[in-house]
Parts: sequence; structure tokens; C-alpha cells
Amino acid sequence: MHLVYFTRNLIVIVLLGSLATHVNASIQKESILEKSTSPKQFCFNDTLTKGKKLIVSNKVLIQDIDEPMPIEIKGRGEYSINGRDMKRESAMVKNGDSVQVRHYSLEADGAKVSTVLVVGDTYDVFTTTTQKELQQESIDISSSHSCRS
Repeated sequence: MHLVYFTRNLIVIVLLGSLATHVNASIQKESILEKSTSPKQFCFNDTLTKGKKLIVSNKVLIQDIDEPMPIEIKGRGEYSINGRDMKRESAMVKNGDSVQVRHYSLEADGAKVSTVLVVGDTYDVFTTTTQKELQQESIDISSSHSCRS
């Protein structure tokens, strides 16, 4: 009789252990589903410039991500994370990092250069347009830029 009692307790312990494992797996699954896979939308201010020169964007802040995410550049240009050296190679960015991009504008009047920064599945385009008749060397035209939402 004592052996049967031990066996029943063992079965109960095994069943409770199995239930605890199932509950723990469910909690971990929900935690994974709640993690953000894309940062809050960031926006670069587009620029007008007189001629060929190196143009650096405004800083954008990477927000609302729970884990480091891949960052890459497309088109002409380079990027910098937190003021470090500019580069073209893919890397990782984390929540709270600031990023800038840069590219060379073109000499021809009306020419546009665009650089796309991609973080996870979020991106924005930094565009510089050459206008020879500008009075200033360059102008921020952020008010005419509509950021993706």
C-alpha cells in the first residue's frame, strides 16, 4: 500500500512538473511576442544645397526596441552610431542610440542624392537636392518631407 501511495505522489509530481513547464513555456512565448521588432519611425530632414559637397543629416534617435537590431545603409552614403566613425557595413543598433547619415551632393542643378537607413523593418530616406541659385550654402527643408508612419 505504501508503494501505491508513493507511486500516486510521483504521478502527481510529474503532472505538476509538466504543467509548470507548459505554463513557463506559455509565459516565455507571450514575452517573445510582446517584444518590439521595429523601432519607432525616425525622420531625416531633407536638404537643398548649392553644389557638390558633403552633407550630414540631422541625428535620429532609435527608440522602442527591446533588443539590438540590424542597421544598414542603402544607396549612396554612410552612417554613424552615437558619433562614432562613419561606415557602410551592416551593424547592430540598440534602443537609445543616435544615428546620422551623410552623402555627397551632386554638382548638376536639380540633381538628387538619396541615402536610405534601415533599422529592422523601419526606414527613412535622406535626400539632398542641388539648386545652383540658392543664396545660402544649404537649407534644411524638413517641413516638406513627409515621414513614413
